[in-house]
Amino acid sequence: MTVRLLKKARCIDLVDALSDDYEIVAPVRKKDDTLFEPLSGGAEMDLDYLNSPVAPREFLLPQDETVFEYSDPENGTTLQPKIKDRCRIILGIRSCDLNGILLLDSVFSKDIPDLYYLNRREKTVFIAMACNQPGNSCFCSSLKTGPSASEGYDLLLTDLGDEYLVEVGSSRGEEIVKIGRGLFGEAGEPEIKRKADLLAIALESFVLRVDFQRVTELMKGLFADGMWEDIAERCLRCGGCSFVCPTCHCFNLFDRQLSETSGKRTRGWDSCLFSGFTRMAGGINPRGSKVERIRQRFFCKLVYYVEKYGAYGCVGCGRCTDTCPGYIDIAQVVTSVSLRSKGYEVDVGAKPER
Repeated sequence: MTVRLLKKARCIDLVDALSDDYEIVAPVRKKDDTLFEPLSGGAEMDLDYLNSPVAPREFLLPQDETVFEYSDPENGTTLQPKIKDRCRIILGIRSCDLNGILLLDSVFSKDIPDLYYLNRREKTVFIAMACNQPGNSCFCSSLKTGPSASEGYDLLLTDLGDEYLVEVGSSRGEEIVKIGRGLFGEAGEPEIKRKADLLAIALESFVLRVDFQRVTELMKGLFADGMWEDIAERCLRCGGCSFVCPTCHCFNLFDRQLSETSGKRTRGWDSCLFSGFTRMAGGINPRGSKVERIRQRFFCKLVYYVEKYGAYGCVGCGRCTDTCPGYIDIAQVVTSVSLRSKGYEVDVGAKPER
């Protein structure tokens, strides 16, 4: 493993050095929130953030995008795909969100490959950031998706105080180090040990620990359980949990007419909690009730994802809990599944305490 040191004061210089070849996306402070945005200069970024309220998956799967434009000038239809070519660096992405993207890779590369997602993925470099302090809703350690990334990164930064330990994870990471030569110093065993010590402290700091053992198997026995009705009573069908989640990937397609002879096809994020998500021609809806839709969301995350991709569709970021106005908490649901399978009565509709 190749390791380097980068002084925090030189991060702006690194961004400036990379900006000629890459679009740089990084966390930017916006009043009370920190959001991932393209940088116009290195001074804008805020790498001391806890986590962003929305996962940065939008830079691989945009909330709204044009798939292609079409025209029929002389009764001969022409299609023009809209695939962008700019290379991009996502700087400061947390390990939970990076693991979310690794899950999306499986979704969009298997069966029918999604060329739009895969094109962005191929042209994106990830400079990840380990977490020294988890938030109150974080439980990534329970899923082994944090607090430090173990795969998927090109560079991995760990905050050591006034400098970052930089671990190189790929040839593209090596290229970044070459572009920023003169900014990186040598690192050795003392710095690696400091990271290990900080990681151990972070692991002990988690307020929330969730036992996922056998949850997939146990869920199957609770398909008809009344707990889903209790949870559905709290759901406002806003879709907020889907929109902030690092692994949600459902979308809808729309054809929009621009003129008598031209138009475009767009796609945008959708949510399995919306009443029209599964509505078909003729008004038939196999999940017409809110109970069926809320159950589908949790079965997707905890059962179907595992069966198809070999991993839970949750990375433990805690955003869905923080966002939900009805205080629906996936960690609470997982714990309740275990208890209800043993015959205990659990109030899954109660507001979780943190």
